Amino acid sequence: MPHACNVARCVSISSAIATFNKNFMMFPNKIKTLRKLLNLIAGLMVVSGMVGSFGLSMSKNWIPSTFELPVDNAENVLVTSNNTYIVALSDRNKIQIYNNNKELINGWYVNTNGSPFKVLPVSDNIFKVVAIGIGGEFFLYYDITGKQLSSDEAYSISKNQDRARIEDTVYIPTPFYLLSFTDFARSFIVAFVGIILLLINGEFKLGFLIFLKDFKKSYKGEKILGNNRDNTK
Repeated sequence: MPHACNVARCVSISSAIATFNKNFMMFPNKIKTLRKLLNLIAGLMVVSGMVGSFGLSMSKNWIPSTFELPVDNAENVLVTSNNTYIVALSDRNKIQIYNNNKELINGWYVNTNGSPFKVLPVSDNIFKVVAIGIGGEFFLYYDITGKQLSSDEAYSISKNQDRARIEDTVYIPTPFYLLSFTDFARSFIVAFVGIILLLINGEFKLGFLIFLKDFKKSYKGEKILGNNRDNTK
């Protein structure tokens, strides 16, 4: 029996050693897979940060007005008597209208020639966009459907009506993966962290260096090919 126990123990130890060796040999592959995954995550962070920083500022050129831009915490929001929210996205030249459940019901881009703006109530359902341009302040008037009005129309319709109230901050539900698109600072931080992760992972290469390297190779190839053609003539 002692001999049988020793044999069983040896077999168990040998099996454990074999399992350890197998796992140890697979460890570099796991590290490689982990690095690839980290590269993918970091690359997506850099791209999303760049899109958030530069793309959304020009969103009116490539994103339809019916598409909801992420908001998160909106400032100086107009709230009507039936809890309709009028949100001004000054940095993206857009106004978005939400119902009482904070679901988008309308949205449109405002032509302020890139000038920052704010919204002020004229009545419960009519408001004015106040923008500051080179020539000073100018005003645009809208109702909550997005119809633009003249100042005379706006004030005649709004006569004897209550005004919408102004809320300093209103939270608009936004998925966490879209938070980097809500403002420039968040976008910059996400892109910066992504670049740091790529640097730590040792996979970060500047695009223009890659371009120069490829250009140099192609130039040498064309030169060699040209010399061969000359020699065959």
